[in-house]
Amino acid sequence: MFGFGIVFLLLGSVGDFVVPLYIGFVITAMSESNYQIIGTYCLHLFLIICVSQLRCVCDLYLVFGSLCWHASLPLQHNF
Repeated sequence: MFGFGIVFLLLGSVGDFVVPLYIGFVITAMSESNYQIIGTYCLHLFLIICVSQLRCVCDLYLVFGSLCWHASLPLQHNF
């Protein structure tokens, strides 16, 4: 489970790393007066951020939620 957690964390942080790259793409396209591609870049960025947030939700509920539940089992039996 821990390996899946690390993978989900890395995939979830892709949106944080890609935003400056796409801002640079948009600024370059604006300076070159290539306005047709800007909408495509914005759509790509929107989809990347949605997928990365979905990965964060999967990480929260599927991986670390189950790890916390397994860690709390010995405490449940003591009380």
